[in-house]
Amino acid sequence: MSSAWAARCVPLDGEYRVEGEISTLDDVLTALQARASASSGSVIRLRSDADGSLHLWFQHRGEAMWRSASDQVLRAPDAIECVDGWWQVLPAVRASRKNEQSVYLQGQSQLALAAASNGNLQLRVHFSGSERANLFSYESARVSLPIPGSGVAMTERLIWRDNRSIAPDPPPPPAPAPEPAAARDLRTKVQAALPPTATLRQFTMREKQADAHIYTRNSKEMASVEDRLHAAGILYQVISEPLWSGNGWLTTLRIDAAGAASPSAWSPSLFRVAFALDSYGDPAFATGRPTGAAGQYRVIVRSPEGRTADHYLARLRANAPMFRQIEVVSEHFEGKSRVVEVGLRTH
Repeated sequence: MSSAWAARCVPLDGEYRVEGEISTLDDVLTALQARASASSGSVIRLRSDADGSLHLWFQHRGEAMWRSASDQVLRAPDAIECVDGWWQVLPAVRASRKNEQSVYLQGQSQLALAAASNGNLQLRVHFSGSERANLFSYESARVSLPIPGSGVAMTERLIWRDNRSIAPDPPPPPAPAPEPAAARDLRTKVQAALPPTATLRQFTMREKQADAHIYTRNSKEMASVEDRLHAAGILYQVISEPLWSGNGWLTTLRIDAAGAASPSAWSPSLFRVAFALDSYGDPAFATGRPTGAAGQYRVIVRSPEGRTADHYLARLRANAPMFRQIEVVSEHFEGKSRVVEVGLRTH
């Protein structure tokens, strides 16, 4: 670099991280003829020549190869000049901005570069422009004039950090381990048994058991989930009773991978038992919420005045085959209402 140039502008030699607000950064890369070569996160390498020309190379994030081309050499005095200690890139580039009223301003941006004392690169973008009024527009041709009084001038600044001072990007996380064959086979079996509209949201294998998180849109579909798993011979334990979440039903079932369930062994959820009672019991009888577990349940039924529970029990025996045994455990009167405790077994 000539001594006269060096006395006015500090040489630009180094590697810097490309970053900044998008509209300003777009003007910078346009002025450096690098829009096709760089983007935010890239690295730029600069080298000054004795004649005042500036060489540029770009490296995309994660790449090892440096990109260069003959048109990325800014040669003095046509493409770059030294002005008040700044490397000013020529010519100014067409640019636009939005003002506080979100109105587009059209004009040009002038880029200047300078070395910072801490090893970083300073960038100064001076934008000047105004609102414009269209006089004529046809296809790609347009004639417009600046609107008087709308002119704006502003200076925006960016800092590109010395790339050597930036910690390298962390390595990508390791790829997840492949799903074990046993887990894949069990998940496939469970998925095949679910109703078409049910969703297996999560399936977590733990040794010889798996937790299946299942979602359905309505209570009938949720009841069908347990029916179909039982029909497929899949042994499960209810970890989380079906719960309405605001837009659907969610449950967590623990699936046993060790063996299949026998047709007679079934421990449905309290939700499934209540669904059967609501669906097949007599609506004239007030049915409480069932209690119990492991295939043995109790429910309190209140009969209307003058009626016994026989009709209610007959309807259940005829329409709810999931209950292998239905019996009266106890009964008493409360006022004129007969209160019956019914025992239910599913195996």
